[in-house]
Amino acid sequence: MGDYERTVDQLPAPQAKFASKPQISGQGGGHTINLHQFARDGVTLLGRIQGVSDGTISLAPDLRENLARADKAEADFVKHVDEYIAKSAIDAPEEVLPNLKDGYNTEEMRELDLRASNITVVIWATGYSFDFSLVRLPILDSDGYPVQKRGITDYPGLYFVGLPWLHNAKSGLLFGTAQDAAYIASAINEEADRHLTSRSAAKPSSAVSRPNLEFTGKDALITGGTSGIGAVTARRVAELGARVVITGRRLREGRLLVNEIKRNGGCAAFFQADLSQPDQVRLIVPFTVETFGRLNYAFNNAATSGREPAADRSDRRELRSCIRCQRKGVVSSASGGGEPDARTRTGRIDRQCCLGQRNAGDSNCRALRSQQACCSWFDQNCSHRIWKKWYSGQCRQSGAVHTEMLLDVSGSEAAIDRMGTAHPLGRIGRPEEIADAVAWLFSDGSSYYTGQSLTLDGGLTAQRPLAQAIAPEGAAVVPAKQWAAPAVTATSEPSVATR
Repeated sequence: MGDYERTVDQLPAPQAKFASKPQISGQGGGHTINLHQFARDGVTLLGRIQGVSDGTISLAPDLRENLARADKAEADFVKHVDEYIAKSAIDAPEEVLPNLKDGYNTEEMRELDLRASNITVVIWATGYSFDFSLVRLPILDSDGYPVQKRGITDYPGLYFVGLPWLHNAKSGLLFGTAQDAAYIASAINEEADRHLTSRSAAKPSSAVSRPNLEFTGKDALITGGTSGIGAVTARRVAELGARVVITGRRLREGRLLVNEIKRNGGCAAFFQADLSQPDQVRLIVPFTVETFGRLNYAFNNAATSGREPAADRSDRRELRSCIRCQRKGVVSSASGGGEPDARTRTGRIDRQCCLGQRNAGDSNCRALRSQQACCSWFDQNCSHRIWKKWYSGQCRQSGAVHTEMLLDVSGSEAAIDRMGTAHPLGRIGRPEEIADAVAWLFSDGSSYYTGQSLTLDGGLTAQRPLAQAIAPEGAAVVPAKQWAAPAVTATSEPSVATR
């Protein structure tokens, strides 16, 4: 009849996949198990069990409601069968089911004393509920059902089979699991073929010109990777062979980026997390290690804009939020990756600190500048105090780069164009240029470069700074002599030059 071929998208609502289905058997010509027949035969029907205490079972007063639901399900199914027979012109004998109502005459009980009723054996036949606690990943929807498409999740190597309505009505039945399992096996085989093909194929021209940039077998973590510099960097290191874990707050954008990387022959996974939330931060590195086996590289790129409405006012809550966002990102990558390979010194840590808007005279980035200065200090200290044996830490500071965050802070493309005029190159940076620098910092070519800030600002700090060149029309101009170059010293406390 095609009833078991109905797919999950044909259900009236997502919750409908949890409804029970009739169990059909042709044994001995088939027969019907009817609750009303049980009552006629002397079986006591009860409502749903609510609890047990001291040998007494508490029951819900829903027996008649459950009987009515079962009767309707039987009538609907029989009607569906009859309609299929008529539509298909099948010559089948007419069958009339008995119209039993004995169950409705049963007196509903609210409690059942097992001892008084001389009940010594209880057979539990209530089925099973889901328990996915073994999978410590954010894979469940609001109903507690795995987010997947025919058993395939967004996380590499994680698949489901045998669940009701995984793909269609028979996915949870013995005769339906074989088709879903075959589909998953085929998908795994195709994924393996794509990886083999992408590794053996010629590298893109951008990779050919950089023969030392090869990350095959390495694993990278990119925070703030759903857009801007983070997304471009994720694509870049995946193109160079690394398996990439991307984190960010926006689930849809993260999944789209992962799918794009996979289509291009790469390997990636997304973990939704807000780096200002400690409980979420603690899960990032364990997820990376559980997904790919270890953590080689980390690009702590996540940050908030820290936009302030006026240059002479600092919102303390916004400042704390900004610092918490970037500081937690740094610590998350530094603390949970396990001991790296001391011989190869894999596991380089790279941090993005964007100081370009400060030098350009933008007054809307005070909170962002503060958090980045703290991260620069953290990196320089940890590179020689904590990671001397294992990690190579670098801090990559950039000037203004054309991203969504910069547009949000600046307010318009015209303001960004004015910002570009302050740079000796006559323009601001592109995310691809930052991604290439991060790739170099990840590579063995930067093995002797540690605990320092690599500045990419189009020469802005060399001529520092031309605030007058990009000041908005009508705004007060800060004399250049009141500005000082940004500086971070690796002492016991961060020291940041201020104007």
